[in-house]
Amino acid sequence: MTKTVKNILVTGATGFVGSSLLNQLANDERFSTTAITRRKKLKISDKVLFKKLDNINGLTDWSGFFDGIDCILHVAGVAHAHEQEQEQEQPSPDSIDPFNDVNVAGTLNLAKQAAEYGVSRFVFVSSIGVYGRNSTAPLSEESSLSPHSKYAQSKIDAEVGLRQLARDLCFDLVIIRPVLVYGLGAPGSFGKLTKLVDKTPMLPFGLCHNLRSFISVDNLADFLLLCAVHPLAANQDFVISDGEDISIKQFTNEIARGLGKSLIQLPIPHSLMRLVARLLRKDKLAEQVLGDLQVDCSKAKTLLGWQPLETMSQAMAKLDSSNFCK
Repeated sequence: MTKTVKNILVTGATGFVGSSLLNQLANDERFSTTAITRRKKLKISDKVLFKKLDNINGLTDWSGFFDGIDCILHVAGVAHAHEQEQEQEQPSPDSIDPFNDVNVAGTLNLAKQAAEYGVSRFVFVSSIGVYGRNSTAPLSEESSLSPHSKYAQSKIDAEVGLRQLARDLCFDLVIIRPVLVYGLGAPGSFGKLTKLVDKTPMLPFGLCHNLRSFISVDNLADFLLLCAVHPLAANQDFVISDGEDISIKQFTNEIARGLGKSLIQLPIPHSLMRLVARLLRKDKLAEQVLGDLQVDCSKAKTLLGWQPLETMSQAMAKLDSSNFCK
């Protein structure tokens, strides 16, 4: 009988994805959980042990954090928003690159210390951005890598280093590349879209028929937990999504339904929207909104037998406009 992983350590535990993970772990009798956080202890469940750690970087000392741990779900990291802040500032010659310091050096330092202590599995949350900003065909685990940002490059660098460590130190490595993650309390692009839909009765996406993949935060958390325990997940890469590919018009309509809002989609030509975006220096945002990016997550379904916990409509029904735009 395959040994079930019982003791999970979650980094980034109070973040958007980490919080969903903790909620699912707290209600799953198979697991006990250690949550790493920079914030004060939260009360979720007696099954969740919170441990405070100020920083995760290449110099972090993880002594005392791995007692009894079978698997690490590494969700913590510096995200896209920090990259936008960097672009607006003039870095000093002596400044530390947070993407390398946290996403690369911090990840490899954690994995190395954990493996040396005897932790048998390391699940790393990478990004679909390692393939680029858009795609002309559905992306799979075999697609060529083409990072479009410092953030995406840091994820690739961490993946390469983790694979070498896994070979040298003999632990199971699972790499997961999710598409845009949405849900209640989501930061970044989804949070901005939700606030826009909440405040604006009209959007210019009436002529948009692009196709993009998305994943709800609870679907992602469920897949992460499956990868923590499934024997066939060992040393595999996965792209992951809800399995529904929709346009930005359909996506914002789903947000509106979740918020209980009425939304009119104006038939504005793509060329005009792209021109305005270029004038406002929002070309990257326009590409993310108007371009195609689909993934083929059949590997997760066939190899691991995974099925999404919820549909997009079910996930959007959890939205509440009172939680945004305050």
